Amino acid sequence: MDAPLLPLVVFAFAALFQWINPKAWLLALSIAAAWVRPDAPAMPQLLVIGAVFFLVTPPSCIPWALLGQGSARLAGHGRGLRAFNIAMALLLVASVVPMVLEG
Repeated sequence: MDAPLLPLVVFAFAALFQWINPKAWLLALSIAAAWVRPDAPAMPQLLVIGAVFFLVTPPSCIPWALLGQGSARLAGHGRGLRAFNIAMALLLVASVVPMVLEG
């Protein structure tokens, strides 16, 4: 494959993946259930919600992508990767503790 086309192909596959992404479908259903009023026409409401997502998603995803790229450089292999995985596991456990204590 021609090198200049590779980013476009990767982008296209990532965009197409969203059609089979269960998290994306759950998000769409949740947003529709919470924000679409049954007493008003659905299409204008869905267009507004879609426009908001279209405007908000890129600026909120770019920092995460940059953070992921930077962390891959720091913890891409060996001890750095092990330390990163341990830190993430500890943070996951720490995020669950308040729910367990409250329940």
